[in-house]
Amino acid sequence: MNYTSNCCLDKAEIANFGEVTMAKSTLLTLGNFEDAYFEDCLLLGIKSSDPITVFCVEAERRLGIKFERKLSNDILVRYTDGFSSGLGIAGTLFEFLPQEQDVKFSFYQHKVPFSDLHIHLFDNHYQDYRLIPECKQYDFLILLHDPCYTLQQKPLQYWLPLLNSVACCQEIAIESLGKSKENLII
Repeated sequence: MNYTSNCCLDKAEIANFGEVTMAKSTLLTLGNFEDAYFEDCLLLGIKSSDPITVFCVEAERRLGIKFERKLSNDILVRYTDGFSSGLGIAGTLFEFLPQEQDVKFSFYQHKVPFSDLHIHLFDNHYQDYRLIPECKQYDFLILLHDPCYTLQQKPLQYWLPLLNSVACCQEIAIESLGKSKENLII
């Protein structure tokens, strides 16, 4: 639509303009939500040869961080794995069908006492799948919504390598992650 200064808008055009403006502002809001969610966050990648449950038990025993899991909070990601023969009927439309796989990644949470802060623990792998493909080298991911969180006046990343189940703990720049960082939004 082209509007000139001497043109008047009718009610339908005004309503349509309002809907388009609202849709654009909603998209902008959703785009900004991701930036706002990760604004004051710290993401740690953890390498471990032990399962996540062993890590949780050791974190509670040695650091007092009790991670709890609710199966309903696990993260479901749908992957499309190339193409296979589908129904196996050669020379038809059904010869090549995409194979979709729903994969659940474990999610644990620790609520810091006397605070609104939560520490989120994500299992980064399930079979050959990764929750955050850019972080293939890490088995678990910890998301802190307060980068200044400390235990006995030292940051959490100081204490984690002291656990027997942790081989390595490194800070990950959230900005360097691609679209997959959306999987960390709870």
